[in-house]
Amino acid sequence: MLLAVLLACEPEPMISAVQPPAERVEEVRTAREQAEIAASPAALDLGYVKPEGVYVDVAWLGGRTYSVVRGEVAAQLGALVEEGSLPPGQGQEFRFEKGTLRVSGDRILLVDVPLPEPMRRSEALRLVGFPDQVPRNWVLLSGEFRLTSVFNYRRIILDRVGPGEEDVIRVRAWKEGLSDR
Repeated sequence: MLLAVLLACEPEPMISAVQPPAERVEEVRTAREQAEIAASPAALDLGYVKPEGVYVDVAWLGGRTYSVVRGEVAAQLGALVEEGSLPPGQGQEFRFEKGTLRVSGDRILLVDVPLPEPMRRSEALRLVGFPDQVPRNWVLLSGEFRLTSVFNYRRIILDRVGPGEEDVIRVRAWKEGLSDR
């Protein structure tokens, strides 16, 4: 009788879990994020069309509500690569394939875009959606060109290829409210 009870209580065989490859997990996560973006209010028609010849429309993105323009951010900057919190009071940083955003209180306060190739500063400004002609308030530093309080931006910095070079390789644009340190 005891043997019959022991045989009846035998545990069911265990099946070991099969782990999907890490690449597949990443594909599923990316597909889920893209589906969320497409189904979110951000996918609504914003009445915005990126100008022809603009690489990333930094001029338009800065100061926008991130949750509203998230679909346009993905279209212009590519897939989200990394997300992280900044020190208290400074918001979050989102790194995409083509650039980085800093967001605080759901507002895009910094747009940082490496340029696809070195170019003159007027061409770089045009490529990121700003007018290529600016008031003559350039601050020339060995490693960068700076503009302050232009185009409704607090600061626009164009990083030079090297000290004293004329060509630039990166544009960083700050809206109000975020330190550039």
